[in-house]
This record gives sequence, structure tokens and C-alpha cells, in this order.
Amino acid sequence: MASSVEKAPVVSFCDLIRSPARYDKLIVRTHAIIHVDRENEFLYYPKCEKEIGGPVWADFDPSYVYNDQKLRQRLTELISPRLSTPSRSARITVVGRFEGPSGGPYGHLDGYPFRFSIMRVEQAEEVETMNMEREGN
Repeated sequence: MASSVEKAPVVSFCDLIRSPARYDKLIVRTHAIIHVDRENEFLYYPKCEKEIGGPVWADFDPSYVYNDQKLRQRLTELISPRLSTPSRSARITVVGRFEGPSGGPYGHLDGYPFRFSIMRVEQAEEVETMNMEREGN
């Protein structure tokens, strides 16, 4: 499994949801925002959030590989809900298995047509919405 994670191709998040059958059950690397609240945990990208399929349900695969303890702690700090902010988001680079239309729906109240099972988080940082919107994808 580690080899598949290391060799995962980079696929834009918008391409994942525009061509879900093409990437169904493949391990890919993508850039997105993870949003967590009391009932939902999903990935999205501002530039393509209005695309058909919208946000993608996110969960952590049992084979999740941590790059290092500091990165794991950083992501936890960024997305752990707090009393003052019950929903949190972080900008991330992730590797995982994308599951397209063949297995869904997924997530809370079956509200998501796709799922991304995170195997590795390679980058986690605070969301800077303005920068995300300016990035090409």
C-alpha cells in the first residue's frame, strides 16, 4: 500500500468530481479544503464547489499513513471543533482512494455522491480563502 501512496498521481479536485467514473477506486493525490462540523466531514475546492457532485465525503482509511507526528498534530488543531467554532476547515494536500458513483451515496444522511478515503495527509494549513479562489484548478 505504501508504494501506491508514494506513486499516486496528482489529480485536480475539480477533475475528480467532473469525471468521477474515470477515477473511481483509484488512489490519487489532490489539493482541497477539508471541512469538519458535528455531522459532516467533507472535501471541497472553492473554484469547483458548484460542480455536479459538489463536496466529497471524507473519512480516514484504516491504512492511514502519518508522515510525521507534527503534521498529524497540526491537522488535528486546525479541524477539531471548538465551542466557539463548531465547524472548522483546513487547506490540505491528501492521498487517498476516490470512490465515485458506483458505491454511493456516502456520509451524513447519504448526502454525498462521492467519497475520498484519506490515506495520507501531506500538507495542512489554515484556510486562506482568497488564495484558494485565485489558484487555478
